Amino acid sequence: MTFACLLSGAAHADAVTPNCDDATMFPNPIYLTGSSAYEQTAANMAVELATLTGNDKVTLIYKTSTSCDGANAIRDNVTLTGTADTFTPNATNAKLGVINKGACSLDHSVTKADVGVSDVWYDNCTGGGLTATMTDVKGPVQAMIFIVPHANMTNTDLTYYEAQDIWGCGMKGMVSPFTSEVAIQQRNKDSGTQITVAKNIGVPAASFKGVMNSAGGDLVNSLNAADPNTAIGFLAADSFDSKRGQLNALAFQGLNQTKAYYADSASGTFDKKNVRDGHYLVWGPEHFLATIDATSKAITNTKAANFIGWATGTLTTAAFNYVEVDAISNIIPQCAMKVQRDTDGGLLRPYTPATGTACGCKYESIVTKTAVPAGCTMCTSNADCGTKTCSNGFCE
Repeated sequence: MTFACLLSGAAHADAVTPNCDDATMFPNPIYLTGSSAYEQTAANMAVELATLTGNDKVTLIYKTSTSCDGANAIRDNVTLTGTADTFTPNATNAKLGVINKGACSLDHSVTKADVGVSDVWYDNCTGGGLTATMTDVKGPVQAMIFIVPHANMTNTDLTYYEAQDIWGCGMKGMVSPFTSEVAIQQRNKDSGTQITVAKNIGVPAASFKGVMNSAGGDLVNSLNAADPNTAIGFLAADSFDSKRGQLNALAFQGLNQTKAYYADSASGTFDKKNVRDGHYLVWGPEHFLATIDATSKAITNTKAANFIGWATGTLTTAAFNYVEVDAISNIIPQCAMKVQRDTDGGLLRPYTPATGTACGCKYESIVTKTAVPAGCTMCTSNADCGTKTCSNGFCE
């Protein structure tokens, strides 16, 4: 009887969520919190960082919330509670993009976020500027995609004014067939995805009509549970790209545009070409928020500095190449962009990456699965490139 009780106790113990501060299970943890849209990219980094050995091995622990929660966690030095996500490679298919998600408990210690992750500029969450002890580092670009269920093969595009009427007026907008407010899907006012969409359709994020969903996955479930002929929503591109069998993207015609564009060059591609060159407008950079010294402006948290450096390419790691991680995660590194903007939904301006850092051809080679994309030339040194520079293995 005692032995049976011990077995029962052991089985119960195995089911208990481990502590996030268990150094044996989670060595050298870096705590991230905020945008759910960025989690897949962080997961891809996490499984690669976990392959390092000794003191170099790093664990990324992600407390999924909203973009504004990510910003506030750094501003207010918030103690993280509840459970957070952990990541390990899928044992049968250990490669980027194929990941098992686990969980750990944050309720056993006073855990603070090292990095806050937001899809939007800080002022769109707080209404004010950064404090003197905060920095906002722009990371890779995330597009937001208007979506309908895969069964809806009739609707293929959406205009600025149609989107404005759908989410600003709901049923009263009379945009056929999207007139049922139980089929129109939204996130919430603190969601970076929703704020990005809001800034590009002229509707306040807090005023959206439709069913509210706490996360992108919940929105997809709600969308697919509704009438497929009247359901519509929006989703971050990295999530959409992993669910193309369930969803269709709508091309979007922005304000003052004469044509609707997909985020990609065509509906069946993954190249994000129309985002990168400025034709598709619903996008913004990820933002990494961290604590800095008010005088020197240097990031005071070494873990935060390391993660932000790895994620933006300013710091190298033996674990991964950040361009490859971004590409496989369906987001866009800054070095592959040709345009920039300085505020959510703001005007676009031409952008050229710093000499020797451009990665447009490398990015395209990964997302198109083409060794040498059209218009690109491989190189080993500047001597191979004439007036161009050899950057990331291609003349740029």
